[in-house]
Amino acid sequence: MRGTVAIKSTKDILPWRLGEYITRTSGNYLSVLYAAVISQCYWDHKVVDSDFVVAERLPKRWEAGGLAYDEEGNYVSLTEKAENPQSFWQIIQERPQAVVYRREDEHYKPLIWTHEYELKIVELKLHSPPSIDLSGWAPALVDLYYASEREERARVDFQKRQIEQIGRNVENVVRASQVVEDQRTPQGVKTYARELLQQALDAQAKLNDKLGIGSLSIDTIE
Repeated sequence: MRGTVAIKSTKDILPWRLGEYITRTSGNYLSVLYAAVISQCYWDHKVVDSDFVVAERLPKRWEAGGLAYDEEGNYVSLTEKAENPQSFWQIIQERPQAVVYRREDEHYKPLIWTHEYELKIVELKLHSPPSIDLSGWAPALVDLYYASEREERARVDFQKRQIEQIGRNVENVVRASQVVEDQRTPQGVKTYARELLQQALDAQAKLNDKLGIGSLSIDTIE
């Protein structure tokens, strides 16, 4: 399920600061996305830890399904958590353009390089104060912009006042955090996915507060 979030700043922001905001938001979105999607992959019991690897460096070659897996590249497998539990997840957290691959039919393919997951700028208005419409995977967007208690209260108040302006009530969206905490997510994966997700949500809440960013609405579509 995809969604679009309309956000607006209450402050005057220089263009370069706005660009920095978009870049950092993209990195936080990616962390939330990976935490949830990796967790969800285990639900049907058809994957094992060795099916997931993350590139230590951004691959250079593209193919139809996204960034191509380089047989000679350097990768960290999720199986290595026994020796260094945080290595796989730290790469995702520390590198905004981290690429995770999942093995399918003996080939590694990019995990999230599909239309459903990509983050797009739908509209950007640079007048003061600026506003941005971002489109992406609804469960991740809902968590990113309604994570803190203050934002949660704002969401409830907004829904009470303008519920008919929302394409679908966001309460119907299963959040990325709910996916991670689901009982079908293995405990070993859940522990690190939860940490990755929470760090991203905390970072986004601070970023939103620093730039006076507020969420105006979320419209979700199938």
